[in-house]
Amino acid sequence: MASVTRWMRRAVLLGSLALVTAVGLAGQTRASTGAQVEKGLQVYQAQCADCHGDTLQGLQGPALARDDLLSKWRDFESMRRFIHRFMPQGAGGTLSQEEAVNVTHFIFSRNGVGPDGFAHPAFRALWAVADDPVAARQAGRSWLWGPAGFAVAWEDYAEAPGGKRLVQYFDKTRMEITDIDGNPSGDGYVTNGLLARELVLGLIQQGNDRFALHRPASDINVAGDPDDRDGPTYASFSRLLGPAPASQAAVMATIDRAGNVGQNGALGNYTDYVQYVAETGHNIPRVFWDFLNSTGPINRAGQLETGPVFDPWWRPTGFPITEAYWARVKVDGQVRDVLIQVFQRRVLTYTPDNPPAFQVEMGNVGRHYYQWRYGNR
Repeated sequence: MASVTRWMRRAVLLGSLALVTAVGLAGQTRASTGAQVEKGLQVYQAQCADCHGDTLQGLQGPALARDDLLSKWRDFESMRRFIHRFMPQGAGGTLSQEEAVNVTHFIFSRNGVGPDGFAHPAFRALWAVADDPVAARQAGRSWLWGPAGFAVAWEDYAEAPGGKRLVQYFDKTRMEITDIDGNPSGDGYVTNGLLARELVLGLIQQGNDRFALHRPASDINVAGDPDDRDGPTYASFSRLLGPAPASQAAVMATIDRAGNVGQNGALGNYTDYVQYVAETGHNIPRVFWDFLNSTGPINRAGQLETGPVFDPWWRPTGFPITEAYWARVKVDGQVRDVLIQVFQRRVLTYTPDNPPAFQVEMGNVGRHYYQWRYGNR
């Protein structure tokens, strides 16, 4: 009988849930947070329905689907923290962090706040600063994160509560919340993984000082078309991590897929080195330095204003871990000269043939890393 009751609850709740999970963001279905709502439904059925009702109508516990519910909570985080600390009644703290996040998503969805493509409101807030103006066509530049997240996970991390942290993958990188009970408004609540470094070294970080051996990404191109068999991969840069002397020279070094370094004097006309980063011992070319210090339209707490796109410059990229190298890369089916530099968190590319606003771009490190770590699932 219990299994039949649970199935009936699922049918009733899924009927209303279908209306919110199909809503689109930036032309894409909100698959990631839609999945969180679905998982939250399962938690609700197992842990909450006996007190709050099959349709959140309220029984021994109060109704959780009513006009004034969200007005009684400051935000998503205040409800999540309450649920994790005090619910279920008499068994507070027994839900995992993931279960508390998911059931909060579900309750919000039943009160008119459907999935918006972000696994946590803090992810959306960080994304909005640089990329909301891009999505709204108020800024003519390339993406910092990407148009939408494509995967949500709870990954092992030793210092996270319960040993797992919430992450969401975007085209360009991964966002992370390690201490979900920390201050959501605090600096560093959301971090940006050292994905490029892990791809080059073949290490998966699972704690501040804990790493799992994987393999350098020798079959994933660092830039350009994925079927390019001649362009460099992440592993091509694995022997180029040693520090370099400070330089103001023109950038003429080249790299091939095997990691061999050469010189092409004609390419030195495009850019020179202008900034030395002592922390890692590498130089940054002018085209990348200007990009990292650029200003433009940004979304600051919901208001469009002009300001630094990257503040500070190193936060989205980390520090460079290689010098910059030119490579022959197939882009949209055509082989072109592309300047590539690997930073701790990102890869920057400069393609002189592109329109000026899109000559410098963030590589698709988030997509590449997810494929490397999880395969094509």
